[in-house]
Amino acid sequence: MEAVRRAYAALEAGDMYELEKCFARDAVWHEPGSNIPPTHLRVRSARENAPGDALGGNIYSGNLVGWPEIRDEFLLLLGPLSRGTLRAELVDIAVGEKYVVAVHRATGQHNGVTLRRWTRPAAR
Repeated sequence: MEAVRRAYAALEAGDMYELEKCFARDAVWHEPGSNIPPTHLRVRSARENAPGDALGGNIYSGNLVGWPEIRDEFLLLLGPLSRGTLRAELVDIAVGEKYVVAVHRATGQHNGVTLRRWTRPAAR
Protein backbone atom coordinates (compact mmCIF):
# COMPACT_ATOMS: atom_id res chain seq x y z
CA MET A 1 0.00 0.00 0.00
CA GLU A 2 2.86 2.37 0.76
CA ALA A 3 4.22 2.03 -2.80
CA VAL A 4 0.81 3.08 -4.18
CA ARG A 5 0.68 6.10 -1.89
CA ARG A 6 4.23 7.06 -2.90
CA ALA A 7 3.35 6.67 -6.58
CA TYR A 8 0.38 9.05 -6.33
CA ALA A 9 2.42 11.55 -4.32
CA ALA A 10 5.21 11.38 -6.92
CA LEU A 11 2.75 11.83 -9.78
CA GLU A 12 1.21 14.85 -8.05
CA ALA A 13 4.69 16.32 -7.51
CA GLY A 14 5.74 15.56 -11.09
CA ASP A 15 8.62 13.42 -9.80
CA MET A 16 9.01 10.79 -12.53
CA TYR A 17 12.15 9.33 -10.94
CA GLU A 18 10.30 8.57 -7.70
CA LEU A 19 7.24 7.36 -9.62
CA GLU A 20 9.40 4.90 -11.58
CA LYS A 21 10.77 3.44 -8.32
CA CYS A 22 7.21 2.55 -7.26
CA PHE A 23 6.66 0.07 -10.12
CA ALA A 24 8.10 -3.43 -10.29
CA ARG A 25 9.32 -4.40 -13.75
CA ASP A 26 6.91 -7.36 -13.78
CA ALA A 27 3.89 -5.38 -12.58
CA VAL A 28 0.68 -5.57 -14.60
CA TRP A 29 -1.42 -2.41 -14.66
CA HIS A 30 -5.05 -2.53 -15.73
CA GLU A 31 -6.85 0.68 -16.63
CA PRO A 32 -10.63 0.23 -16.77
CA GLY A 33 -12.54 1.13 -19.91
CA SER A 34 -11.20 1.64 -23.40
CA ASN A 35 -8.55 4.32 -23.63
CA ILE A 36 -7.06 5.72 -26.80
CA PRO A 37 -3.28 5.92 -26.49
CA PRO A 38 -1.26 8.62 -28.23
CA THR A 39 -0.97 7.71 -31.92
CA HIS A 40 2.83 7.58 -31.85
CA LEU A 41 2.82 4.65 -29.41
CA ARG A 42 2.52 1.12 -30.80
CA VAL A 43 -0.74 -0.53 -29.71
CA ARG A 44 -0.64 -4.21 -28.93
CA SER A 45 -3.28 -6.51 -30.36
CA ALA A 46 -5.83 -8.34 -28.23
CA ARG A 47 -3.88 -11.55 -28.89
CA GLU A 48 -0.73 -10.13 -27.30
CA ASN A 49 -2.34 -9.27 -23.98
CA ALA A 50 -5.70 -8.64 -22.40
CA PRO A 51 -7.19 -5.26 -23.37
CA GLY A 52 -6.28 -2.68 -20.80
CA ASP A 53 -3.30 -4.56 -19.36
CA ALA A 54 0.18 -3.08 -19.39
CA LEU A 55 3.29 -5.02 -18.45
CA GLY A 56 6.63 -4.29 -16.85
CA GLY A 57 5.94 -1.06 -15.03
CA ASN A 58 4.27 0.34 -18.16
CA ILE A 59 1.49 2.31 -16.52
CA TYR A 60 -0.51 3.26 -19.59
CA SER A 61 -2.82 0.58 -20.89
CA GLY A 62 -2.87 -0.58 -24.46
CA ASN A 63 0.73 -0.24 -25.63
CA LEU A 64 4.01 -2.14 -25.57
CA VAL A 65 6.51 0.59 -24.79
CA GLY A 66 8.43 0.60 -21.52
CA TRP A 67 8.82 3.06 -18.68
CA PRO A 68 11.04 5.65 -20.43
CA GLU A 69 8.53 6.09 -23.26
CA ILE A 70 5.61 6.30 -20.86
CA ARG A 71 7.41 8.91 -18.80
CA ASP A 72 8.72 10.93 -21.72
CA GLU A 73 5.95 10.55 -24.28
CA PHE A 74 2.82 10.35 -22.14
CA LEU A 75 3.12 11.44 -18.53
CA LEU A 76 5.20 14.49 -19.28
CA LEU A 77 2.60 15.55 -21.86
CA LEU A 78 -0.21 15.58 -19.31
CA GLY A 79 1.00 18.76 -17.64
CA PRO A 80 1.21 20.81 -20.86
CA LEU A 81 -2.03 19.36 -22.27
CA SER A 82 -3.93 20.26 -19.12
CA ARG A 83 -1.87 23.43 -18.59
CA GLY A 84 -0.94 22.05 -15.18
CA THR A 85 -4.53 21.38 -14.07
CA LEU A 86 -4.47 17.56 -14.12
CA ARG A 87 -4.73 16.03 -10.65
CA ALA A 88 -5.13 12.43 -9.50
CA GLU A 89 -6.39 12.30 -5.93
CA LEU A 90 -5.94 8.92 -4.25
CA VAL A 91 -9.21 8.03 -2.54
CA ASP A 92 -8.71 4.47 -1.30
CA ILE A 93 -6.57 1.35 -1.67
CA ALA A 94 -7.61 -2.31 -1.37
CA VAL A 95 -5.01 -5.08 -1.11
CA GLY A 96 -5.76 -8.72 -1.81
CA GLU A 97 -3.61 -11.81 -2.31
CA LYS A 98 -3.09 -11.12 -6.00
CA TYR A 99 -4.25 -7.55 -6.70
CA VAL A 100 -3.92 -4.04 -5.40
CA VAL A 101 -6.77 -1.73 -6.36
CA ALA A 102 -6.38 2.03 -6.10
CA VAL A 103 -9.43 4.25 -6.45
CA HIS A 104 -8.69 7.80 -7.54
CA ARG A 105 -10.51 10.87 -8.74
CA ALA A 106 -8.90 12.58 -11.74
CA THR A 107 -9.65 16.16 -12.70
CA GLY A 108 -8.21 18.43 -15.34
CA GLN A 109 -9.01 20.84 -18.11
CA HIS A 110 -8.16 21.03 -21.82
CA ASN A 111 -9.45 23.59 -24.29
CA GLY A 112 -12.15 24.74 -21.89
CA VAL A 113 -13.47 21.23 -21.21
CA THR A 114 -13.28 19.90 -17.65
CA LEU A 115 -12.55 16.23 -16.98
CA ARG A 116 -13.87 14.64 -13.81
CA ARG A 117 -13.28 10.91 -13.66
CA TRP A 118 -13.36 8.26 -10.98
CA THR A 119 -11.20 5.26 -11.73
CA ARG A 120 -9.89 2.13 -10.12
CA PRO A 121 -6.80 0.72 -11.79
CA ALA A 122 -5.78 -2.69 -10.53
CA ALA A 123 -2.23 -3.96 -10.37
CA ARG A 124 -0.91 -7.44 -9.67
